[in-house]
Amino acid sequence: MIEDVIWEKINSSLYDFLLVYDFDKLLFNFNMISKIFDEGYEVFIYKDIEEYRIFYETKIRDMNKKVVLIVTEKVYLPWDVKQDYHEVWIRLKDLFFNLDVDVIKQIDVEYFDVIYQKMKSLNRVLNYEETCNFILRYVYNIDISVINNLQDLIKQLLRLYFKGTELPQIFSDFIKNKLVFLPTEISCILDSKSKFFKFSRQSLINL
Repeated sequence: MIEDVIWEKINSSLYDFLLVYDFDKLLFNFNMISKIFDEGYEVFIYKDIEEYRIFYETKIRDMNKKVVLIVTEKVYLPWDVKQDYHEVWIRLKDLFFNLDVDVIKQIDVEYFDVIYQKMKSLNRVLNYEETCNFILRYVYNIDISVINNLQDLIKQLLRLYFKGTELPQIFSDFIKNKLVFLPTEISCILDSKSKFFKFSRQSLINL
């Protein structure tokens, strides 16, 4: 799925020296490093030029090796080094081009395959609010459009929490802002399953 898409970006570049910009750290989240090793590459995580020069002189120069140089943050990269490599960018905004990437960054990578597959049916770019609704529906099985009262919300949260899943803060805040009928003192049920079940027990006691 998404691993195949990421790997294709690397494997389709038939170069012995690859400079991979991976600011979203997708290569590490999807265990691409071991696959790169299996292809016969030396891997170097670039942090500073001095460390790289040592690596190059001791491991690469005159040794006929293939190298993947990985950059995970904005650092100084000399022009002469960049000239030696073919550049490849691995970015969330390229993978999830129809969605708001700031929302995607808040989601565990285990859900990326589902999101990527569902995204294929989109014929336009979704804004922040639309992306939140999209993720809530297809990842967490929550449809805000059918939540009209507290009972509706509780039903949907029960399904979520009984699966052992909790919402990232970005989505619990989003729902709170959308459900105007939800009192502030009750909105905590969106924060975690422990708060939800604590509220449920207190409600039963007060009956």
